Amino acid sequence: MALKVMHLNAIINFVILINLVVMFFITPGFCFQTIRNIFLLSLIITGFAGVSNAQDTQPWGEVNASIFQNDNLTDDPDARAVILFDKAEVYYNVDGNLVMNRHTRIKILDPDGSDYTDFAINHARRGLSSLRAQTLNMNVSGQIEATQLRSSDFIETELPGNRRRTTFTYQQLEPGSVVEVQYTIRQGAFSYISPWYFQHSEPILYSELTRYTPEIIRFMQLTRSSAVQNTGNIFTQNIGSYPPGSNIFNDIFSGVGGNIERASARNLPAVREDSYISSVNNFRLQAMFQLYERYNPQQRRAERVLEDWQTWTASLVRDNDFGRQIERANRAIRNKVDELTDGLTSDLDKAEAMYDYIVNSVSWDGRIGIYSSEGVRSTFSENTGTGPDITLLYLAMLHEAGIISYPILLSTRERGLLYTDYPVVGQFNHMIAYAIIDGFEYLIEPLSPHLPFGTLRPSTLNGQGLLVDRRNPGWVELEPRMNESTRSLASVAIDEAGNLSGSLQLRKSGYEALDTRIALSQRATSSREYLLNEVLSSLPGAEITNYEINNLEDPKSPVDTEVEITRDGHAMIAGDMMYIEPFMVNRIDENPFTQVIRVAPVEFNYGREEVFNLNLTIPEGYEIEEVPESVQLMFTERTSYQQLVQPMGNSIQITVNFNIGDRTIHPDDYASLQEFYSEIVALQSSQIVLRKITDDADDIIEAGPQD
Repeated sequence: MALKVMHLNAIINFVILINLVVMFFITPGFCFQTIRNIFLLSLIITGFAGVSNAQDTQPWGEVNASIFQNDNLTDDPDARAVILFDKAEVYYNVDGNLVMNRHTRIKILDPDGSDYTDFAINHARRGLSSLRAQTLNMNVSGQIEATQLRSSDFIETELPGNRRRTTFTYQQLEPGSVVEVQYTIRQGAFSYISPWYFQHSEPILYSELTRYTPEIIRFMQLTRSSAVQNTGNIFTQNIGSYPPGSNIFNDIFSGVGGNIERASARNLPAVREDSYISSVNNFRLQAMFQLYERYNPQQRRAERVLEDWQTWTASLVRDNDFGRQIERANRAIRNKVDELTDGLTSDLDKAEAMYDYIVNSVSWDGRIGIYSSEGVRSTFSENTGTGPDITLLYLAMLHEAGIISYPILLSTRERGLLYTDYPVVGQFNHMIAYAIIDGFEYLIEPLSPHLPFGTLRPSTLNGQGLLVDRRNPGWVELEPRMNESTRSLASVAIDEAGNLSGSLQLRKSGYEALDTRIALSQRATSSREYLLNEVLSSLPGAEITNYEINNLEDPKSPVDTEVEITRDGHAMIAGDMMYIEPFMVNRIDENPFTQVIRVAPVEFNYGREEVFNLNLTIPEGYEIEEVPESVQLMFTERTSYQQLVQPMGNSIQITVNFNIGDRTIHPDDYASLQEFYSEIVALQSSQIVLRKITDDADDIIEAGPQD
């Protein structure tokens, strides 16, 4: 391969040299500046040829036959595909937007088990172009056949915030197929290049991002290392430059030259999604780019775009679509604040009264962001708005009430943690409110009537948020102010036929109550269906004879539920023996941690508590033969499982306490956590065994001599 590259480079350079000689003798006005420009272009061309072929990243549809024949591309036993390469180039278009051309090629090892048989691209409206995809297979004659997708195979759906998602499925897939996709996407931002992830959920052989940057601006490269040890580093290089007027991509900066920089990495292991992980993006090798310097032609010097966080937050305070909105309360808003706070003397009562008004009267359209779209006045008058519109309206009302408050900007959980060392402005996508009331700090997200005052949605709990204060910006920990808790009591009886009847009482608090309220408010299912599918999921086939759900409208209170149930054939009868499954609520019947090796920590969003009490009455004519054991399992001092079983005459009482107090568990302790859960699964798989009581006198008569 290297020999072919050298030959190609030599041919290109020879052709360019001949052209230079001819042009020097026959072209009027030919100058050495022209020679310099052509020579630089030759470096670009030969540089591309060398890197591209050296990494086996051939153009569209050109695949070496050896790729189909090589079954040893990875030693990952869990791999269902191997990403051969993922490469992109980023540049400015004529509108001044950053644009990315991307080309990805993947070998599918297991079509049934791979996530890469389907593809999805999120993009702005009319932000996706030049999309094409195909499957490559080698036939019995050793020829490569291509199955290209048609335009009708690409399906576009709407997302919140005027976004779109385009999806498609590759065709003619078989083990060993090679698939590839190529497209152009407009990122929209001028000063921020979205993170480039070198690692994905399958191993990758080569990844690169090439940036064409005009010489009048400079980007800061920020990196995040991988959770996998010995992964290697990102290799960053300046591979050349382009002269003024070359107009490589018909971009807005065609009148100036620029630099061509490349970040690349090779042979990277997979970083996969797993149970209880905040965002897999936190643990992938990645690079992010933020504009930090530009050339001022008037002053003939470079100037920093962003010196620090304070420079940016000060500009936000003055921004008409941000800080200025807090000061734009009109008479109608001020009158509403006066009405809501009339007679209230406590700032906390005032803040809660305004919060209750916002979440119950102003509808959130589901969109999030950091800038106002319609403005606080329009949001107030129309009673609807985006996340930032509603939050800024609430901040404006707090401001009118004289309560110290500020916006907090953050990145939602699925996007990954924030970079805090340098002002990367494009990483924020959400806003909440911060208030100091009676010396206490409150984090407030005024978007849902189901969320108690001073608590945050689970997706918002993501490390830190940036407090936007012109003089003293700072980082605020986004800590949960409540946990999740389920307490249940089952009072049931089993009859001689093995049928179950009785009642089940549940109290859900914290985030468990929030989930219940959201599920029932969406009206996708009836309350009865919700109870059967969620609460009674461990009792398939159960029937509800009556139920009552209380406190659904009060987010500060736990959700209390009482259900009367029957279930035929709950117990299994075999001869004189009866087998009963006692764990009826929140039963853990399988281990959620299945991967052999875990590279990311286990992250619980908040603490969890589950308490289950069972009062079981056994049928007459049976005696207790065997019950589950009483045991206490300690993972740590904060995370434990306790099971207490007490037979009492014709009844059995079981109490289970399961507490998770450790919110982060290091990968080194993953094997111990697996074992901990495996023991719980085994304990909750155990049964109560009853034996039918026989009449000893009848047995003696039947066994005696017969007349």
